[in-house]
Amino acid sequence: MIRTVIPALTALLLNVQAGALCAVQAAAADLPDFTAASSWRGTLRFTVRCDRPDETYLLRLGTGAGSLNPDGPHLRLPLSGPDGQILSVRILNADSLGAQTWTGNRSFSFTLTAAAQEWMRAGTYAAPLILDLRDIPPDSRTSPGAMTIPNPHQPEGFR
Repeated sequence: MIRTVIPALTALLLNVQAGALCAVQAAAADLPDFTAASSWRGTLRFTVRCDRPDETYLLRLGTGAGSLNPDGPHLRLPLSGPDGQILSVRILNADSLGAQTWTGNRSFSFTLTAAAQEWMRAGTYAAPLILDLRDIPPDSRTSPGAMTIPNPHQPEGFR
């Protein structure tokens, strides 16, 4: 298992856990400063590269405390700040990420949002975000006809 830690503007720590046949590359987060007067948008991007185009894998997003909570089709990522305050960030259209199997090289991009009028104490808000990539061994895969093939009209984040 490969573990890589990438600091992203002091607000997110991206911890990548990957199998030997596929690996996460070019993981990055664009996280502008948050102000309560307007809604906030950031971006989380990463690419999965596999040794062979038929390699199949699972992806999960979580934190050191476990899985992220669903919020409709989104995932809720709590960022901890000064005095234990929590800034709630949503990872848009990411809830189905872990419910699918993925095959071959693929790029992912997710929008992160926080609502306006979340008045918080000034300071740094952070959370460890863990991206867990697990290869699916050939003997436990389903037949090619039964595999989940992503729809080309999937929501943002799955490309």
